[in-house]
Amino acid sequence: EDLAVPVGMPYETFGDLWVFQRQSRAWAPVTVVGEGAERAPVARCAHCMAATRHGLVLHGGLDAANRPLGDLFLLQFGEEDYSRAQWRPLTVQGILPELFSHTLTPLSDAGDSLLVLGAFPRPGDHPAVQSFLITIDSPSEVASRRVALPTPPRWTHRHAPDAPCEPTLAAE
Repeated sequence: EDLAVPVGMPYETFGDLWVFQRQSRAWAPVTVVGEGAERAPVARCAHCMAATRHGLVLHGGLDAANRPLGDLFLLQFGEEDYSRAQWRPLTVQGILPELFSHTLTPLSDAGDSLLVLGAFPRPGDHPAVQSFLITIDSPSEVASRRVALPTPPRWTHRHAPDAPCEPTLAAE
């Protein structure tokens, strides 16, 4: 199977979308078609994505001006044709804040429930333990709610827009 990957470098945005073709071991650009081309998300970095049965879900990140984003998009591919895709903005019922450098983890094989964890609320801030549960019943039925999780062990990290990430482990 092929793997779709949006391209972004730390604090650089390109707006590209590529598919890694496992059989040929080569990268190929994805062409966004139809109305999806007009509804594509802005170029970003420090975002997160996860696979669901509906397609790939993209959340947050930083735009080219290093402003945090809180939008949620669905990327849907054609049947067995990963070179063509369509973006769809998702409307969320509930709270889903502007975050970047966070994770989006499927909690089931179908990926209908996604856990948003970690993140930076603003560039230059320390990471905050933010946790939200996104539920996608269908592309038109998306809900998000804050969930209470304890702080993960060893949770420290230094991050600044003009410097590389420097994760550190807390003393045991």
